[in-house]
Order: sequence, then structure tokens, then C-alpha cells
Amino acid sequence: MTKIEIGSVSVAKGEKANGTLKIGELPDASPIEIPVMVVNGRGDGPTLWVQSAIHGVELCGTFAIPKIVKELDSSELNGVFVGIPAVNVPAVRVQGRGNPYEQFAHPDLNRVFPGKQDGTTTEQFAHAFFTQFKAHANYLIDIHAAHDPNSQWTIYPKMDNDASKESLTLAKNYGLPVILPSVPGVLASSMFAVAVRDLGIPSIILEVGGTSTTYGDKMVDITVQGIWNILRYLKMISGEPTLPEKYFMIEEQVVMNSKKGGVFNALIKANEKVSRGQHIGTIFDFYGEEREKIVSTVDGIVLNVNNEPLTMSGGITFQLARGSEE
Repeated sequence: MTKIEIGSVSVAKGEKANGTLKIGELPDASPIEIPVMVVNGRGDGPTLWVQSAIHGVELCGTFAIPKIVKELDSSELNGVFVGIPAVNVPAVRVQGRGNPYEQFAHPDLNRVFPGKQDGTTTEQFAHAFFTQFKAHANYLIDIHAAHDPNSQWTIYPKMDNDASKESLTLAKNYGLPVILPSVPGVLASSMFAVAVRDLGIPSIILEVGGTSTTYGDKMVDITVQGIWNILRYLKMISGEPTLPEKYFMIEEQVVMNSKKGGVFNALIKANEKVSRGQHIGTIFDFYGEEREKIVSTVDGIVLNVNNEPLTMSGGITFQLARGSEE
């Protein structure tokens, strides 16, 4: 392939270019455009599509993708790197998770793929974006963020096809030690699930760092290192991935909901191991009296900790996981 064209970007082999892709229009007829960064390698190879901020408050990849593009040498790249630093620009503008322009339908862009050309506002965004994705991509890395700034795990769609098996291999080569299989359910209409199921494109989601401002350079660096790992695994650049000695393969997620409202104090951190029966958090009233002791129901690890100082009854305090090492 000699030239890549995505939206306003037109880039020949051995070159880089930035531009925009129109995904919709505002009431004043001005375009809604998202940023596109393309590195078209001199050598032949696959197209790796890496995107961030499909949820507008999950921005770790928004900082990681430009770092990769700036450092990639197109003369030494085999294939094409497509970076989308912010997919859901309308949500990013208002620092929200979903599409702020959606009035009546589902505002979560990652729940309506592949979208519809004549659908709701969000469905039309998804259709315009997904049309470009399926025309170019061979692999997908979809970068998200959890609530906890220390969160770091990889998700792959668990399905009965070759693309799912390759997605697991992709997840392992990204290099994070915790891997979660996503079975059909809430993510059935997510972009990475549709890519694997309908297009046969191996895809993974990263949950790295926290939302909004609750992430730091450490998580950006982890994200960047993982993308370099995938580029090496796909033989798009020279070298071998840096991988962990063992992986923790999640078999079950456990969400811990509070029974009482009050001041929440966590006693554990993300990525730590926990034991069944372990005291992991406490809820106090405003007088400092204990109202509830939160106890782990599994032997496993901590995926996510609610970092808010207050919780209502029924609020999520921890996301734990049971699994095994391999």
C-alpha cells in the first residue's frame, strides 16, 4: 500500500502526517472532528490501530499515543501505525464519559458499535468512525482507564474464533501481568468485541491509570511501553517484547458494594493480593464511629479501589478478581 487516507490525512510510504476525521455535525452545521495521527512505514506489514478516550474521561492513552508517533521512525517501520488520541471528542470537551449531545438514546459510544448511518447521534458517530477502522485496521488497541490511578490490566474478547485466540496472544504480548477475558454481555456492542466477532480483527482493551486527573507519568509510561511491545511482537519494529514471568488469568470479577453510607477508608491498593475474610476497608460516620467493616469474599487480587472519600449505601468500594497464575 503506497498511501494511507483517513479523513484529512493523506500520507505516503515512509512519512508521517496528522489530521482530522469528521464524525458528525453540530446544530450550527460545523463539523465534529477527531484527531488522527498516521505513521506509514517504509516497509510492508500490518496496520496497528491504537485509540484512546472512547470514554471522554479516560485519557491516559491521549498522552501515550503522541509519544509513540513522535518516536516512531517511519523509515524503520514495517506497516502502518494509526493513532487516535481522542475518539470521543464531544465527551472530552465536557470532561464526561458519554456523548453530551445524545438526548434520548444510549450516550455511551462504546455500547453502540458498529453504529448506524441513519441512527441516533451516538450511533452515527460510531458508524463514521468504525467505517474508517474496518477499512484500514488489522489489529486494535483500545486504551481505557479505571477509577483507580494504579489500575493496570488487559481485557480480550473471549469468543470461539481465531481472532479471539490471537487477541489473547496480543494481550499477553502487551506485557501487563493481569488479563481479563470478556465474555458476551455488557460489552457485546463495544468496538473491540464487534471487531473480533464480526471482522476477525484481534483486539484488546487496556485499563490503565485513573479517570480525568487521577493518573500520572508512571501509567503513561506503562502504556507507551506496552504499545512498543505490540509493535515488536508484530515485527513492525526490531526487538522483542519485554514480558512478565507469569500472568494472572482472571476467572471471576467480584464487585464489593457497601451496605452503609459514610466516610470510606480503603486498607488495600490496586494490584495487591487479597485473601478471603481479609479486612480490606472500613466505613465510618462523621463522628468517627465504625459503621461497616468490608471483608474480601475471594482469594485473589485487587483490580480497582474507589478513591472517593465518601460512599452511599450500595456504592462500589472495590473491584476484586479471582483467578490463577500461569
